[in-house]
Amino acid sequence: MTLSSTRSWVFRRPPDSHMLRATKKLPFVAFAVATAALFLIAGGSYFGVSRLRDDAAWVAHTREVISVVESVLSSSTDVETGARGFTVTGRDEYLQPYNDGIRNIDSELGALRALTRDNPSQGTRLSTLESLIPERIAVATQTVEARRVGGLNAALEFYASDRGKKLHDKIRSVVKEMIEAENALLIERQAATDRIAGIALLIVVAGSTVAFGVVLSAIMLIQLDFSGGQRAHAQLHEANELLESRVAERSAELARANTV
Repeated sequence: MTLSSTRSWVFRRPPDSHMLRATKKLPFVAFAVATAALFLIAGGSYFGVSRLRDDAAWVAHTREVISVVESVLSSSTDVETGARGFTVTGRDEYLQPYNDGIRNIDSELGALRALTRDNPSQGTRLSTLESLIPERIAVATQTVEARRVGGLNAALEFYASDRGKKLHDKIRSVVKEMIEAENALLIERQAATDRIAGIALLIVVAGSTVAFGVVLSAIMLIQLDFSGGQRAHAQLHEANELLESRVAERSAELARANTV
């Protein structure tokens, strides 16, 4: 091996400095990307949980409206049932459903008004109920009073007119419309809940995948950088040893030449 070839091997061109700096920056870039992905996951999760909580509250609200509407119909039916029972028997104990229905229906209508104040369509239907129900109660009350004063035949005249039945059928029809409207809202809100849950899950899965991939790449880059540094150190050490050996040989040659 000649001195020139040795120098060429020992003092070969070092790696490009820009490439080295870029390689060293890659782990920091990877860390920044992974951190951003984690923030994305956190933000997506918070958004998803908040929306799910809101949607769940609306679903519960819809179910409560349906329950109160059904209670209104039940109280109206109790009024009719109690009046009919008293008409047939003339005994006051049969008026218990009648009295309970009248006592409960006002508070139920008030609760329903509060629950539907954000829904104009349901508010319109409720206004119809609020006009029909007092009429139905008035007919039932007149029937009860006719039974008390004029006996069974007088009470049966009210039933023969079918006025009470027609009013109750209208009440049932309005209640049915209100329940159908709330069921449609329930389906819509449940679909929105499922959609938000899917989006939140997608954000978490995608963000986790990106973060895992970036961190894994950073680990591999760090390992490669460490391995490259070890190889460079070994090559430098070998080159120094070879250079020292050549210098020693040259010094010995010069010493022999001076002796001659």
